[in-house]
Amino acid sequence: MKILLFGSKGYIGSEFMNQLSRIHDVQLSTASSRKSDGSYYTYKELESLIDGFGKLDVIINCSAYIGVNSVVDCEKAKDTTILANVIFPTMLGQICKDRDIILGHLSSGCVFNGYTIGGYKEDDEVGLSFRTNCSFYTGTKVMAEDSLINVDKKYIWRIRLPFDCFSNPRNYLTKLMKFDRLIVAENSLSNRIELVTACIHCLYDKVPFGTYHVTNPGGIRTDEIAVLIRKYVDKNKDFQYFESTEELDKLTKIPRSNTVLNSEKLSKAGIYMSPIQASVEYALKSWVE
Repeated sequence: MKILLFGSKGYIGSEFMNQLSRIHDVQLSTASSRKSDGSYYTYKELESLIDGFGKLDVIINCSAYIGVNSVVDCEKAKDTTILANVIFPTMLGQICKDRDIILGHLSSGCVFNGYTIGGYKEDDEVGLSFRTNCSFYTGTKVMAEDSLINVDKKYIWRIRLPFDCFSNPRNYLTKLMKFDRLIVAENSLSNRIELVTACIHCLYDKVPFGTYHVTNPGGIRTDEIAVLIRKYVDKNKDFQYFESTEELDKLTKIPRSNTVLNSEKLSKAGIYMSPIQASVEYALKSWVE
């Protein structure tokens, strides 16, 4: 399988790089979503770049602009956010369609907010978009998904708040440990190592194309994670809590997503991830600074 990976230096892309490079029948190439001078490719330039790798079976897009520190930064860099999160994947989709290449696009479960019995499914209408009230980052992720609607041979992998046992600024657990105040909310999360394995299985198992929620089954509250952090990592950590999500929104000045996704579609395709409670506890039990 000949694969081209965009975003191989990012938090998720680096794990794709790690796992794909160990599969003996994968011919893996990588490319940046930007040119050497930091500017973005025109359509013709991107076509030329991709054609230079020869006949490809799969293109995986892990590239995105998520801000320097957090998605709040996207509010001040709207041009970069649009170029990276909408224009680039839109061009990739069309190029893949024209060349009969499978596209794997990393998206986000932050397109939902709130809760429904059993969790939000892939075909539920998104709750956060530019048609409603959302962060700029979330709006661009929805736009990218919409732009790929006519690309038949694609996987859209929605993930949520990725984590694993290795401390990293992009690790959700690391972020929580650095906060003094938390909002008590239940969320779906995605174990970084497990989510990448699941995405690769989509390709190798040839599951039906479409959108998949690549999250560990179930939901977990931040105060539950706080208990595990104190148990396994920092017994002296004293978390305080916001009174409400509205109080936090006033500080960040952007709407936040707190939600639980339904990942049964993935398991029904024969791809399994460990329950979220067990996965988070194992990560903190094995924590590496």
